[in-house]
Amino acid sequence: DIPQAQQLAIFRRNAKSAPLFWWLNQERLGSKPEVYWPLKSGKFRLSLRDADGQEQDAVVFEVRGRQVKVHK
Repeated sequence: DIPQAQQLAIFRRNAKSAPLFWWLNQERLGSKPEVYWPLKSGKFRLSLRDADGQEQDAVVFEVRGRQVKVHK
């Protein structure tokens, strides 16, 4: 099994484009050209928005799998 801390999705965009912001289901993830997101089961909508909040691109995806409880 892959350790939970290493189960990440990497979202990338062209770094030469105008400033854009990553949004995942209404949560702002940042504006870097590359964003790391810890995987969670569920349905998601990832979008890129410009500084005015206008959506420039989007994709819908689903992460399948069982949720694992982390014991500390």
